[in-house]
Amino acid sequence: MWGPYLLTPLRWHIDEPPTNDIDKQLATFCGIDHTCTIENNPYFEFWERLSLLIVRKPNESFLRMYVAVIGSMSLHLVSLFEKQDVKALMLYVHWARLMCEIETWWSARRMKSTCWAACHMLSSKVKMTDLRLLMLPAEACGVYFGLSMEHISDV
Repeated sequence: MWGPYLLTPLRWHIDEPPTNDIDKQLATFCGIDHTCTIENNPYFEFWERLSLLIVRKPNESFLRMYVAVIGSMSLHLVSLFEKQDVKALMLYVHWARLMCEIETWWSARRMKSTCWAACHMLSSKVKMTDLRLLMLPAEACGVYFGLSMEHISDV
């Protein structure tokens, strides 16, 4: 069932223009810059694949790409997720936001609950100034921090 999704080429072209700069914010958060490679930054490969998608409005027509991104994670990144690494989890919740917002029948409930749990975990681990990165994923899965973007950007 998943074969066609996971075999999707990982280089895509999307004509639709970006609607945000979350890719740049996450790159900064994860220490990704022009010198990064798969070898020297464990977040780089996943971020690179995710970055094209998270800057656009979630769309069911991108589902194949969403599944291919998560299905092609390195074993090292999986181990970072399992260790509750803050940067790995931050990337994950941004991927989960996409899945939450397209609301496919077979994943909506599970995605919202895992995104909700990861957002709660991250909210206690990230600096106040980095909470802004959690706003979109938190909104997608129903987490409420009691803070507005204005409050967070003033910090």
